[in-house]
Amino acid sequence: MIGILLPVEYVGYYRSAYNIVGAIAGFVSIPAVLFPVFVQLEGKDLKRAFDRAFKYSAIISFPVVFGLMALSKELIKLVYGVEYLKAVPVLTVLSLLILRSSLGFWGVIFNAKEKPEYPVYVTFIAMIMNIVLNYFLILKWGIVGASIATIISNVFSWLSLAILSKRMFGIFFKVDHLVKPLSAGFVIFIILRILKFEDLLIEIIYVSICIGIYFLLLFALRGITLDDFEYLKNIFFSREEN
Repeated sequence: MIGILLPVEYVGYYRSAYNIVGAIAGFVSIPAVLFPVFVQLEGKDLKRAFDRAFKYSAIISFPVVFGLMALSKELIKLVYGVEYLKAVPVLTVLSLLILRSSLGFWGVIFNAKEKPEYPVYVTFIAMIMNIVLNYFLILKWGIVGASIATIISNVFSWLSLAILSKRMFGIFFKVDHLVKPLSAGFVIFIILRILKFEDLLIEIIYVSICIGIYFLLLFALRGITLDDFEYLKNIFFSREEN
């Protein structure tokens, strides 16, 4: 639709931003890995496994999203060059797709419980919504409008499946598991936006320090606790022994 409604070069700008988001989302996506686990679990065991997986996935994904938003210009310049700077606002918006990927447990749960038709129905409705939104938003805001349409349709799909999951299986996310990493991540976003460095090595060190600050803030907010560290340590060492 971008190619139909806008000059063809804008397809390249949009695709460049989408490719970066897709590549990063692949590194932080947990749901697909947990499909065999969810197949075997029922009742309270399934809910506990979901809570843990959702919490840790949110902890990982929010700093990635905010970091990508804050450093979108630098990343576009590094990967594609200054000729693609028109893709920066698109990358900033599409960064939110990482949350859709890393927190997209609903489709996995429905498939594990042999109810794959529900994600199909919701995805079809979201696709129609995306087409309609694309037409109006591309005409209004260009490729940024296309990225906004993508985010809106994905949010609709995610929330719809979340509500269905709660009604059918009693499985739903805890608000704290979203709010606390979101709050800590937003602080990091502000820090990254305020301070900028031209030297790549200094920028890498700076980002590493911000990651440390993020986890300290999260610990202070009790978004992550000593119990979580103990839990992860037990999993890690048990796998090493096996």
